[in-house]
Amino acid sequence: MTQTALMLVDESPIMLQIRLKRAWDAIEARKHADNGEYRLHRALALADYAARGLSCKQLAEAVGLPSTWIYHLLQYGQFMHYASTVVDAPIFAMHETQFRRYWQEAAAGAGAAPRCDGDHEARVRARREYRYQLFAQILRRMLIEGATTPPDPAQEKGRTTRRLITKILAACSDGKFHLLSDIATAVEADMAVVRHSCERLVKWGSHHTFGERRPAPPSHGSVAYRFVKGGKKKIDVTVLQAELKSVLDDIDTVINGHHVHFSQQAMKLAFAELRKVIDRIAR
Repeated sequence: MTQTALMLVDESPIMLQIRLKRAWDAIEARKHADNGEYRLHRALALADYAARGLSCKQLAEAVGLPSTWIYHLLQYGQFMHYASTVVDAPIFAMHETQFRRYWQEAAAGAGAAPRCDGDHEARVRARREYRYQLFAQILRRMLIEGATTPPDPAQEKGRTTRRLITKILAACSDGKFHLLSDIATAVEADMAVVRHSCERLVKWGSHHTFGERRPAPPSHGSVAYRFVKGGKKKIDVTVLQAELKSVLDDIDTVINGHHVHFSQQAMKLAFAELRKVIDRIAR
């Protein structure tokens, strides 16, 4: 009886969402070493949990992305699952942009999805049948035209940039300033290309990294960069200022008060409180 109850709870929407988030985070952690299959892995994860009963809205809530975006990625994952069950061979490579183009062309030829005035289950069944009808057309076309098409230039450029940034951070994310010329030498890339990637890190803080620049001699590329690898937790600056005001006021009183009244113990307590506040408001 207890085991049955646990099994039911384990398959509840909340538990499924928790598991999906855990799987999603694991995929995100492998993003820069995934050899272009990052989006496919995310799509397949969404399709897996949709098959277990999560709605598009619940999927979006679990991973923190808009429902519309989730819907399109879910379609891609569902097609790849369908193709792997129909074709008696290892799943072939197919970019999401290629699938999206095939889907749009197949949908244009088939017309709008049929309307169904029956109950909820009948509507779901009609939508599923329409989806698999388009999947079958796409698969036939792929088998005729070949499993792969030339990669999307924009996607290929993005992968190249991500690989370069990964190299830069592996060599220079020690919190010290590095000359642009030294970074380019370390990653064996052109200085102009390296500078573009470094500027992205400084401007956008991608790859969970804080970036900073300062001037340098022209012979060394005119700039130097400093990178500090961080985690996923973030702090809103407005919240930080509001939450730390009282703590900083106390520290200011201790520091700027009469030197006779200066207390090392009071500073220790204030410093400990400062750490607590930062840990509490980090998200």
